[in-house]
Amino acid sequence: MVGFEGGQGGSAGNASGDAPGQATGGAASGGGAASGGGASGTGGSSVACATREVVRFFDTDDLDYSTAALPVPPFEPTTYVTAETFSDGTGSIGTGLSNMNRDGGGVYARRCQGIGFTDTGGGCRFRFSPLNLDFAKYAIEGFAFWARGYEPVSVRVNLADTTSVNVDGSCSVALSCTSDCCNDHYGVDIALDDTWRRYEIRLEDLTRERGNGPPLPFDPSRVFRIEFRGPLDTWFGFDLDDLEFIRCL
Repeated sequence: MVGFEGGQGGSAGNASGDAPGQATGGAASGGGAASGGGASGTGGSSVACATREVVRFFDTDDLDYSTAALPVPPFEPTTYVTAETFSDGTGSIGTGLSNMNRDGGGVYARRCQGIGFTDTGGGCRFRFSPLNLDFAKYAIEGFAFWARGYEPVSVRVNLADTTSVNVDGSCSVALSCTSDCCNDHYGVDIALDDTWRRYEIRLEDLTRERGNGPPLPFDPSRVFRIEFRGPLDTWFGFDLDDLEFIRCL
């Protein structure tokens, strides 16, 4: 289940014209850690912990770049997250800044829009470096974000780990799956409309999209990126902001 809480936001309308180019830049400091409760409501349930800590790791208003340092503590120095686009090569994708128009939400959000995908799709993602992030080491049991669509849109939210990214054959038929598990990420589907909402996703609720199997359990020790993929065969546009980890301490 995916928990969400409502937020204020008006209709964003449809976008027209070419998708903007990908943002680039250097590293900036990410958000700090704060304790607090989670989101819950008609959308499902939130991450339940005896003691939980919410750590914001990407806030568009904190930086003019695509890369931010994860907050220290709890993370080690020189650990980064980079916002970027991804594509299967069949369509076009773009990202940039969008006016947030949400009470208490700052000024800007990160825009993601694309059109024309016909294969595995495209969208926007947040990539961890160097190489990956150990969710288990930092007691990360879920993550949260604010999002809205420019019009109703279904978005696939994926976590790429060693069961779906080829690390020395880790997702190949020979070492794990009876069929190819590469790019068959663990994730969830969410439905966005033009109202800002905070979505909270528990790791235990992630499922493989194609279900190639027998599927190996999700590997929280090496997570490469969080992906937000738009639908195929149509234009899509949505905004993202205030990405947070949920730690159970």
